[in-house]
Amino acid sequence: MYQITDFTKRCVYDCYVLMKKCVDFEHIEDSEFVLSTFKQIGQYKIALPPELNKHIEQFLEKTLHPIIDDNEFFSAITKPEYGTYNEKGHFEINSERSLELMVCEMLKICIELERKVDSFAEQYLAPYLLT
Repeated sequence: MYQITDFTKRCVYDCYVLMKKCVDFEHIEDSEFVLSTFKQIGQYKIALPPELNKHIEQFLEKTLHPIIDDNEFFSAITKPEYGTYNEKGHFEINSERSLELMVCEMLKICIELERKVDSFAEQYLAPYLLT
């Protein structure tokens, strides 16, 4: 049995905080930040129980990696009614109203991912923090 120390608890909590940062409105579109955060989470591997590591890796792969791996992940905010891509491949927004709607769509994405992170934390992280 893996001994749960205060250090282990701190590492578990730090992983949770890092996952939340990945899905924060401020950072979610910054692929370099998200990748760097994944690497930071990976550095905790040595300090966490193997079973928990497995769950974290699976969660990251299934739920958070699509943020950077799936080209269609943010398709809800680049709808044709909001604007078009220019010749350089940049999305040009066609109106202030479209921008407002895009921000709403992005917030929906962030909120949904935050809920998934919290649900994961309740199921897999909390037992280590509450011992």
